[in-house]
Amino acid sequence: MILGLVLMQPAQSVLAGHGYLASLGWQVRPLDGLEQALDPQALPPDTPLVAEWQADGDELLARVCRHRPTVLLSRSPGPVQARQALGIGASALLDMAADPAWWAASLPLWIAQHAERRAARERDFEQRRAISDARSISAAVGLIAERENVSIDQAFGLLRTSARSQRRRLEQAAADEIAAHKRRVVLPPEGPR
Repeated sequence: MILGLVLMQPAQSVLAGHGYLASLGWQVRPLDGLEQALDPQALPPDTPLVAEWQADGDELLARVCRHRPTVLLSRSPGPVQARQALGIGASALLDMAADPAWWAASLPLWIAQHAERRAARERDFEQRRAISDARSISAAVGLIAERENVSIDQAFGLLRTSARSQRRRLEQAAADEIAAHKRRVVLPPEGPR
């Protein structure tokens, strides 16, 4: 599989005339700036990016790191710089002075780790959403059971029937039931204490 590699100025100078990346099947696409790394027309989604990094807290670079696997090169990487780079979402911070063949060969590892982290974040998001949906459904079933004076199973059946008859998802019917309950609740007027 051929992977795309994007080199930003002046990181291109590190690989100038170095054919090792091509021998690995990487296609090098130089960009004029980080803005292009966010443009799906200039750079296909999930295309890895290699850029020289200065620890100046660049928000644009942080946005790029959130959207694609990004390996940063530094002239003097250390533990503090590595923590900062990982903190903005970079896949790795590598030494520019190191042999380009070494870090070019390690790029698939960093990209795979980035993909694993992204998949884990997506799973976490889906699990949190599922838990939230389950809580909403459970709350709505409890409200229906109390209001209609029926069992939990019967209340769930009523909610499910309502959702199906309106061709909506169960989670949406539950959210609507909770919202309707909140509108029905009448708070006692505040008076003298």
